[in-house]
This record gives sequence, C-alpha cells and structure tokens, in this order.
Amino acid sequence: MMGSPTVKTFETARELLDHVSPLNPSWDKARYIFRGQPCDTYKLIPSVCRTGEGSFAHGAPRRMFDKSSGNQIGFELEILRKFLDGCDKSGLPVPGYSEQIKRKLSEHPFLFPESFLPWPPEQLFEIMAVAQHYDVPTRLLDWTERS
Repeated sequence: MMGSPTVKTFETARELLDHVSPLNPSWDKARYIFRGQPCDTYKLIPSVCRTGEGSFAHGAPRRMFDKSSGNQIGFELEILRKFLDGCDKSGLPVPGYSEQIKRKLSEHPFLFPESFLPWPPEQLFEIMAVAQHYDVPTRLLDWTERS
C-alpha cells in the first residue's frame, strides 16, 4: 500500500542530491522501495500490459491484453524479436540470448510455441531485463531500495 506523497523543498541541487543519496542515514530509519515512475497514481502494471490512450502500442491491431491471450504473448514475443534482431545487426551481445533461444524465436515468427508457456518463461528473464534496461516494454517491474 502506498502512502501519501510528502513534499520536501530544497534550496539547492546539492541539498536534493544529499537527501536522495543512499548514504543519507535517514533512509536507514524505515524501509523504502522505489519505482522509477513519474506519477504516484500509476498502478503496478508492466508497461507492455498497460491499456488505454498513451500506453505502449495503443491501437495496435493485435494488442489485446488478456493473461491467457495468445495475441498478447505473440505481441510481446514480436517486441523481443525486434529488439534482439536490432542487437544482432548492431553486433551487440545480449546476456542470456543463446543460439537455442534464437532458433526457437526464429522457428515461430508469428505464433508462440507451447514451450514458451507459462509466460514469460524463465529462460527469457535475463533477456527481458536487458531489453527493459533499454526501454523496451516488458512484463517486468523495476524496483530498487536505492533512490
């Protein structure tokens, strides 16, 4: 459960940086978890699963979020494929991206193979984490204990 936001005013940028620093002893008094979102009203929904105007791929014809929807899983696989293809073409290695996974993704370009269920499979976690780091929408949520 999220508490109400508190407004804290700073006179200088240095005061702000000192306050949010993980070295600030005030953070040791309570346990905080930070989520890199611009608004405290955002619900805990992964970016690729958000719906409505302004969400990722709003209006895309195959974009229909439903936990059991093959369309949604196919949509997410397509996003990962495009990211991985771009990395391949640029010569950038992606941790966790093995020849086995590359083969599996290329053998099923428009459908999702049963071996990807339950979704997402553990073998894609590392790839999804790297993709999310580069602003690719995934089902992962970012959390940190450090401001």
